[in-house]
Amino acid sequence: MTANRAVYLRELRSRCRFARGEVEEGMGDLHHILQMRPGDTTPHVTISANTFYGLDDLNNGMAQIRKCLHSDPDSKPCKKMLKQQKVIDKTLAKVTKAFEKNQPMTGVKMLIDNGEDAGLITNIK
Repeated sequence: MTANRAVYLRELRSRCRFARGEVEEGMGDLHHILQMRPGDTTPHVTISANTFYGLDDLNNGMAQIRKCLHSDPDSKPCKKMLKQQKVIDKTLAKVTKAFEKNQPMTGVKMLIDNGEDAGLITNIK
């Protein structure tokens, strides 16, 4: 049996490729899994997380998780991830704006823990 038609083998190959650092190849396998199992939301979540956090492509990461919600509007993991990504995107926009206005302390306060408020760095960890 080859990985072309066996979903389990594609998933295994994808995990192995991610473990070896071959992110693009692993994501390619996940895209093939989506074609074989269109209702499965797990590949969407993995692709979105890798794109958003690992590849620093915020827009495409959120676009992928929106595809997940398009295929399953009631998916709790997809809703949760989209909400997290939106918060991070908004905070990063505020930090960037603060640095552009020459207000580095304001930007840093959003990045690190400040009293009871967790900073962006802590939220991402």
